[in-house]
Formats: sequence, C-alpha cells, structure tokens
Amino acid sequence: MHFQVPPQEHVKLVYCIEGVIFDAVVDLRRNSPTCGKFNTFTLKGDDAKLLYIPPGIAHGFLVQSESAIVLYKVSSVYSPVHDIGIHWNSAGISWPTPNPIVSARDEAFPALSCFESPFVYNVGSSI
Repeated sequence: MHFQVPPQEHVKLVYCIEGVIFDAVVDLRRNSPTCGKFNTFTLKGDDAKLLYIPPGIAHGFLVQSESAIVLYKVSSVYSPVHDIGIHWNSAGISWPTPNPIVSARDEAFPALSCFESPFVYNVGSSI
C-alpha cells in the first residue's frame, strides 16, 4: 500500500487500460471520519472507470487477470525519499488471494497500526 508523504504528497488518478485489477485504498488522514478504514474496487480495461485517490490515502492493487496494464496520473513528481507505504495485509482488506506475489520492499513496510501518519483531515475539506 503506497503513498508519498509531505511535502511530496500527491493526488492519484488510477486507470486500468487492459486486464482486471482488485484495487484497495486506506485512509491515513488523522481526524478523518474514515481514518484507518479501507475501500476496494474492481477496475477493468474495458469499463473505462478511473479511481481518484486524494493525498493521505494509501493505495495498492492486485492483478486478477493473466496480465494488466495500469496507468497512474499523479499531481507531483515521484520522490523516492517521500515514497513509503504500509504493509498490504495490515488494514483488514480481504484480498482475493491469501498469498500474492509481493516485493521484498512492500513486505518490509510497517503495519497500519505502527504507522504514525503525517496526514491530517481538515473538516470541510473536499478531499
């Protein structure tokens, strides 16, 4: 579950061009009514749906087809120093497979319960 922390946080638009993905987001914004909660979506190359992900939301996906092409549009440049994450299996998400292929980097991410979020939800914010 990836995201960039301030000052390089960003908005993401995610689109599955080909194939099928199971997409998940987790709210990391302190004071948010949905902080710590998740939502999941299925994105397919043939349905033309986009997923809008505001700053402070962790994002991850699992390819469900033989292959998939996923396109991201982000509002800031990639910054390796600010690019971090939480462990994929620490937010209570019911992933479609119990043993996904996960990179060593992603496996080493801290659990959601151990992550101290720099993101704060502002009441009245549109995102």
